[in-house]
Amino acid sequence: MVRLHTARLVLRPITHEDVAAFAEVCADVRVMRHIGDGQPLGWEACVRTVERLERQWAEQGRGWWAATLEGRVVGWVGFRAEPYLGVPEVGWTFGVPVWGRGLATEAAGAALEYGFAHLGYGVVNALIRPANDASQRLAARLGFAHMGTVEVGGVVQEWYTRRAP
Repeated sequence: MVRLHTARLVLRPITHEDVAAFAEVCADVRVMRHIGDGQPLGWEACVRTVERLERQWAEQGRGWWAATLEGRVVGWVGFRAEPYLGVPEVGWTFGVPVWGRGLATEAAGAALEYGFAHLGYGVVNALIRPANDASQRLAARLGFAHMGTVEVGGVVQEWYTRRAP
C-alpha cells in the first residue's frame, strides 16, 4: 500500500482502525453539510464507508488516504472509485480543528502529484458543492480550472478540472 509524506502529514491508506476518527469527523454537521445528503453519518454508516474504501485499495490499487498529523488522523484525501465523465475525481475532507492550516491543500497536492506521476492520470476532476467556498478556493490554489456547474446524482456541483503538469 502506498504511503505519501508531506512537510507535516503522513498519508496512508484508510483501514478499519480509522473508523473512530472517521466517525468523529463525519459526526460534525459543519463538515458534512457539503458531503452526501448534508447530514452527519452514524457509526454504522462510517463502518460501511471505511470497509468500502479498504476494498477500493484492494481492488484498484488506489483510493483514499488517512491524513495523519503527529500520528493522529485529522482527515482524508484521495480518488473516488467511480470516475466522473471517465476522469479520476479527487476529494478531501478534514476535521474542523485543523481547518485553516493548509493541511487539505498539502494533502490534496500530494495526492494529485501521485496520481499524475504514478497512476498516469492526464486529467483529474474535482466536484464541489456550490456553497463550499473553502474547497473551491483550495481547488483554485491547486491549479484547477472551473468548468461550470453540473448535476450529478441529483446534486448540483461545481466542476473543476486540472491537467497533469
